[in-house]
Amino acid sequence: MKKYYVFLDAECDGLYGRFISVAMVVIDNNGHEVDRMYKGIKKNQLLNSVESLWVRENVLPVMKEYDEVDNENELIEAVWAFWMNYQKDAYMIVDVGYPVEARLLMNCVQNDPKTRIMQAPFPLLDLSSMLYAKRQDPLMDRSRFSKDVLHNPLTDVDISIKIWKK
Repeated sequence: MKKYYVFLDAECDGLYGRFISVAMVVIDNNGHEVDRMYKGIKKNQLLNSVESLWVRENVLPVMKEYDEVDNENELIEAVWAFWMNYQKDAYMIVDVGYPVEARLLMNCVQNDPKTRIMQAPFPLLDLSSMLYAKRQDPLMDRSRFSKDVLHNPLTDVDISIKIWKK
């Protein structure tokens, strides 16, 4: 068993659009937080470039404060750099990881496949599949786990951690 769990959540401009923000939180085997990262594309760029009406109405208003990056590739590289800090000693956990987080990790590897192909999260653990294995609804309403609104990646990661600890 590894000693850390890296929880990942990302938001993008529609399910298959460009990535706009990512949160990652690391906990140890005792459930104590070790590290966190929340980054996104500069807000002034997003206001004029997000194409999805749903994202403009449901994601942008709840993103709160995060460390800003200039573009999607910088965001992808920040995700990879954070992962590499824990890669040897951690499992990664996502919640309903396809298509968003799976695609994000694939993009990370594709930026430098010769180096990264064997460093990507494996296995990629999916919280919704774990819920299903425990005969729980994998699409259960997660809003009851937080007073904050869903679709802020940091809130979503914190909710995943709360569910994981139950």
